[in-house]
Amino acid sequence: MTVKEWVFLSGFVALALFLTITSWDYPFISALYPRMLLISGFVLSGIKVVRMLRNKGPKAEEQVGDGETLRYPERMWVYLGCGILYMVLMPLLGFILSSLVTLMILFGLYRINLKTTLGVSIGTALALHFIFVVALGIPLPKGVLEKWLF
Repeated sequence: MTVKEWVFLSGFVALALFLTITSWDYPFISALYPRMLLISGFVLSGIKVVRMLRNKGPKAEEQVGDGETLRYPERMWVYLGCGILYMVLMPLLGFILSSLVTLMILFGLYRINLKTTLGVSIGTALALHFIFVVALGIPLPKGVLEKWLF
């Protein structure tokens, strides 16, 4: 367990706590999606702490994309950066476009095939929009695309 991993984990938990506190006054239905993401983040942070305490040996490199390696701590920073980008873009671009942009950047960084990236990004954004807005009636941030399509 490295200092960088503990710093990252502490920063992530602090950010999640900040977002939890700021979303506390939201109406329940509007806060459902962000709170689901925050709960997932807290659960994954707990799992990470347990794994860090159990595995005290050096970390192996992971294979990504076309055989290129990326160390695990570097991956954590990429995920955190994409999460912050997603939160910044959401009020500006709306749910669908911010999801598309963030997923495309994330998949692009790991050299995923462009067709796969586009298909998964578009499918995920539209499926989540349908599940939350249409099926559950939970409002998500609207942007240009949502105003034009819906």
